[in-house]
Amino acid sequence: MKNNIEIIRKQPDLHFSICSSNKELFLKFEQILKKDGLIGIPDLQGNLHYIVDARKGFYTAYSKVKQTTLELMEQKFEQRENQILRYEEIAENLITKYEFDRSLI
Repeated sequence: MKNNIEIIRKQPDLHFSICSSNKELFLKFEQILKKDGLIGIPDLQGNLHYIVDARKGFYTAYSKVKQTTLELMEQKFEQRENQILRYEEIAENLITKYEFDRSLI
């Protein structure tokens, strides 16, 4: 249950920052990097590219990459697990609905 609460809490919010100069743009990146340690930027194909702040040292940057990668892998695993459970539920409903002989399964 704890993992589900964390995932819900981590759902992305939509934020717009309008920067009219390079200085404003870099300050905004700086602010986000100081707070989170990385920034994810999606491209037009739907891929997410991360910029990782390594100014606090290699180990800090490595830890942030590892943590983010593990979280993404866990989310993918949970999505696949949920998909399998849905398929099993659909199969069970069809077996029941059409009264298949369960001894053949």
